[in-house]
Amino acid sequence: MAGGGLRRTLGGLAAPNHPDSQGHGDEVTAVAFSLDGSTVATAGWDKDLLLWDVATAKKSQAAAFVRSEEIWSVAFSPDGRLLAMGGGDHSVLLWDFGAWRSWRTLRGHTDRVRAVAFSRDGALLASASDDGRVMLWDARTGRLRGTLAGHTRPVRSVAFSSDGSMLASAGWDNTVRLWDLPPLEPPARTRLSVVTTPTDSAPVAEQDLCDGVLDLVDPGAPEKRIAASFRYVGE
Repeated sequence: MAGGGLRRTLGGLAAPNHPDSQGHGDEVTAVAFSLDGSTVATAGWDKDLLLWDVATAKKSQAAAFVRSEEIWSVAFSPDGRLLAMGGGDHSVLLWDFGAWRSWRTLRGHTDRVRAVAFSRDGALLASASDDGRVMLWDARTGRLRGTLAGHTRPVRSVAFSSDGSMLASAGWDNTVRLWDLPPLEPPARTRLSVVTTPTDSAPVAEQDLCDGVLDLVDPGAPEKRIAASFRYVGE
């Protein structure tokens, strides 16, 4: 693009210009913007996950040795709650930003996971591996939804269509493959009921559980409601 130029350098050789932005200790192999563009996630051979504030070029958060092997790919979920990381240990790690910890590890590949991508609605996660397969995961439950086999060599890139009806994969077999995806069924819903104690002092809640907000009501003061967020994690 004409007139384009370098805005920031995060860590690395430019660290003397930004003394607070100490970066990775080895090759950086993965980078992704958050949906709002305010944060960049980076990862690599040092097994560290770093988050950078785009406005200041400073680290906002860091987690060391989040994987047992090198990290090859990262992707933010559309809602910004999760980060997927594909690694040399043949798995995909889902990182929970709110709790700032590992949430789930998705296993099924038999070689390095080189690429990960969320569907636009955040319901599906695709992972591509040197084992020649693409795996589709339910991002809400971590359950494997399907395996796309057809490439004859490692798969290095995956991307969802904007409407989520197709997935494109590219591999070392010199092909790009387009896959039709079936609609994803919503997760089963579970009804939670909390019964009051004989003294009617405990909050009461009764609501279908899927990702969202649960209202807690104090029987002694029904006008007071407590909102508790939760995430569906499967049966």
